[in-house]
Parts: sequence; structure tokens; C-alpha cells
Amino acid sequence: MSEPRTVGEAVEQNGYSELMLAVLELAEHCGRVPVGQWAYRFTSDPRWRLYVNGGEAEWRPVGTVTIPRYHALLERDGWPVALVNAAGGTLIGVPEDVTIAAVQRETELLLKEVRCD
Repeated sequence: MSEPRTVGEAVEQNGYSELMLAVLELAEHCGRVPVGQWAYRFTSDPRWRLYVNGGEAEWRPVGTVTIPRYHALLERDGWPVALVNAAGGTLIGVPEDVTIAAVQRETELLLKEVRCD
């Protein structure tokens, strides 16, 4: 097996969840690798917000829940809808395919606009 060239290739080879793969591809495009602690509001659909905790400790961004280390939290309309890590996670109220599609749509938009907040 060849060495991965991107975050996406690395997580695919290591069996990460599809949703976490989408989150990490967005982070990679935004120059957030290594990820660290990062908050992001989608430009394609401002109802979505993403928080990524790639740090060694729990993180509680203002106005949201505590995010365990190495997890990502997605919110829609201010409500948590997914808490995921490399192995999978928990989704609440929004189907996984809808959540993945929202993250992928945002990444595609950023690739066209070549911008990131």
C-alpha cells in the first residue's frame, strides 16, 4: 500500500467513518491540519456549524457542549446533530447521509471559491 498523500487517503486506509472523513477533508482544504481546536460556520448553509477538537483535552466552545478530544461536533440551527470521531459516532435528528452531504457540499463550495473563514 502506498503512503497516503492527503488526509482523505490516510483516513480511508485506516478505516475512519465516512462523516469524519468528510470533516477532515474540509479541515484539510481550510489549512487546518493538524486540526487542533477549530470552529467553522458553513457559507453554503449558515444553519450548519462545525466544531473540531483535535487537541489532547476536552474543549467547550462558548454556547455549545463539551467536545471530547479527537471528536467533531456538528450543529444545525444551534442544536447538536452529530458527535463523531474516527471510529463513528452519534447522530441525533438528522440522517447521516444528509449530514455528510452538507459537509461535502461546503467543501465543494470552498474548492470553487478558494476561501475559508
